[in-house]
Amino acid sequence: MDRTDEELVQECLAGDRSAYGELVKRHHTRVKAIAYRALRDDALAEDLAQEVFIRAYKSLHRFQLGRRFGPWLSAIAANRVRDYLKSRARRNEVSWDLERSSES
Repeated sequence: MDRTDEELVQECLAGDRSAYGELVKRHHTRVKAIAYRALRDDALAEDLAQEVFIRAYKSLHRFQLGRRFGPWLSAIAANRVRDYLKSRARRNEVSWDLERSSES
């Protein structure tokens, strides 16, 4: 019998790391797709997906049992992609400013 996401979360919180591995297997495609849609870079989407699963694992104690795990994880993924895009935009601004100042 397949365990629900909530059961897997409870098992993980009780110390069963393999339960989290099952959650990763179930949701990896969706998380990577969220990143890929925004970034259009497969390798970068994979890297961000891994970061999302690490962040989710570290925050699992804050997951509210009784809610759906997939949307919670998708929100973490969307937030991570947004943060990445903001960071990239700031780096581009700094780079552009440095190029302009070196021309003077």
